[in-house]
This record gives sequence, structure tokens and C-alpha cells, in this order.
Amino acid sequence: YVEDEMQRLETQLNFNISIDDVDRFDGCRSNFTEIPSYQSGNANLTISISWPESNIGELAKVQCPCGNVTLGGRILLATRYCGGDFTNGGRWTNPDITPCNFSDVSREICQLAKLATNQRIEQLQYITDNGNDLGSTDVTVSVAVLLTTTEEVSGN
Repeated sequence: YVEDEMQRLETQLNFNISIDDVDRFDGCRSNFTEIPSYQSGNANLTISISWPESNIGELAKVQCPCGNVTLGGRILLATRYCGGDFTNGGRWTNPDITPCNFSDVSREICQLAKLATNQRIEQLQYITDNGNDLGSTDVTVSVAVLLTTTEEVSGN
């Protein structure tokens, strides 16, 4: 219907009207949240969560950094709601990052995934033998790193 009306106007006004594709998104744009270390404040242990582009009314769920970490049989997820309306656009609410606010020990263990396999195992042993009291998340993250390492070694 719109195209027919445009053609009618072109003929009536005697000039050419063109329509470009219009791309409109009213939802929440992708962005990220940084979670600084709550224990030491060490900037090297900051965790970053990337939020995907989301529609208004949608609850974004993102796995906590450090791979597929589960605790008590459930995957640890950060969540954030995309609110707003179609007049003013989407607006992110404050995120729930509590499940991802790992201890410094867990954050150190997560960073081991960047190392070569041999270094990773040595560092994991050093961190866990260093007299640190390991909490349930620390143990879970250690297991996740070990599983990743095992998969890499068996794949070689």
C-alpha cells in the first residue's frame, strides 16, 4: 500500500521519490559490566561480563566468566533486565552479578585458562596449595579448569 501511494505521489508531483531501508531497534544495546575484585581491589582480577543486544521486556542471561561453572547443579548466570518502552527506547536495569562476584582465588584460577597446559597445572597446584581456604566456588572453578585442560590434552 505504501509503495503504491509513493508511486502515485511521484506521478502527481512529477519527481522521483526513493525509500531506503530503515533499521530501527528500540531494545537495549549490547554493553558490558566490569566487576572489580571485592577482596583486594587488584585491577588484574577484574571480571567483565558482556551483555547481548536485548529486546524490551527481555531478561538477558549470561554465563559467568571462567567457562561452564556450575554450583549445586546450576550454571552460574548474571542477569539483567531490558526495560523501557517503544517511545523512549530500551533501558538496562542494574545487573544481578552476585553469582559472578568470585573470590580472588577463583579469579586467579579462571585466568589460568590463558596459560599453556603445563603452566596451568603448575599454577593451579601453587594456588590451591598456598594455604588458601577454598570455598565451594573456588573448588568448582578449579574443576572447570581441570576439565578444560583434560579435554585439550585428550584432543592432542
